Amino acid sequence: MGLCTIDYDNDLLPDIWVCNYENQAFALYKNDGGSFFRYMTSSAGLLALGTTYVAFGTTGADFDLDGDEDIVVSNGHVMRFGNGKAPDQQAIFLTNTGKKRFSKQSFNESSYFGKKWRGRGVVNFDFDHDGDLDLMFSHINQPVAILENNTKTAGKWLVLELVGVQSNRDAIGARVVFKSNKRSILRNVVGGGSFLCQNPYYLHVGIPDEENFVEAEITWPNGHR
Repeated sequence: MGLCTIDYDNDLLPDIWVCNYENQAFALYKNDGGSFFRYMTSSAGLLALGTTYVAFGTTGADFDLDGDEDIVVSNGHVMRFGNGKAPDQQAIFLTNTGKKRFSKQSFNESSYFGKKWRGRGVVNFDFDHDGDLDLMFSHINQPVAILENNTKTAGKWLVLELVGVQSNRDAIGARVVFKSNKRSILRNVVGGGSFLCQNPYYLHVGIPDEENFVEAEITWPNGHR
């Protein structure tokens, strides 16, 4: 179903997150370099999600501006069961703990993540231009939902939009390493991934307040740096 590319362990290699159908666990593949990937679902604490979800859209981003990427998944079954059980399912918000593991967040029943939906696509974007990333979900026979990010953060943010001249105009395939005085953070310009939708092509990165941005090293799709 949906997939996204994130650097969940901050080793400057893009890892792969894959959403699956019911009775299959979600899959996280760690990039070991040299085109080798290792299945890390169990060690990352993701088997605890179970196998009852039918996942469609997914997106990875730094929603709390702490320097690592979290994951959001939009779920909804494709059929109504004979016992009258509805196909609505809860969306999932997974916080990156910074220790190569994810933690599923709990929400109030009155919130979007506390209710069940016939979820399909999901994208992240900063619709109110306040520096943190918001979410938009699409559904089957239900209105689109826009979620404003009100997370209390203690970090700074930077947005970089690349426009290709010698490479493709959207710079799809570009690799950018953002460097602070304490760390390096990888972001990639990716096309597609979530279900029938596309995140904006600009790159968003956050770091804690005690750090300062130093530079961004861009490797364009044509290999120029």
